[in-house]
Amino acid sequence: MSNNIHERWLSRGELADRLGLPVKTLAQWASKGTGPLYARMGRHVRYRLSDVVEWEAARVEDRHEAVLSGLRQRDAEQSCTPAQRKATTRAAERSPR
Repeated sequence: MSNNIHERWLSRGELADRLGLPVKTLAQWASKGTGPLYARMGRHVRYRLSDVVEWEAARVEDRHEAVLSGLRQRDAEQSCTPAQRKATTRAAERSPR
């Protein structure tokens, strides 16, 4: 978080435009606590631009890690012999979810 007094604050509409999402989605995220940090100023909701940028970067990093994890899993599976793959599949089917 930044303590810059000249920091830009975005309205929910401005953030919706930035993300290409409906305003309603941001309201839902706010009620679930899953969206970017926000501040209530009277009846208005505002998002600090630095918090939005930080939140966006975290989403990209999470997605990047998920893709890398999937690639690692695929590479590991491809390097297995058919017998090892079969054993791994059977173990996964027997494990409780």
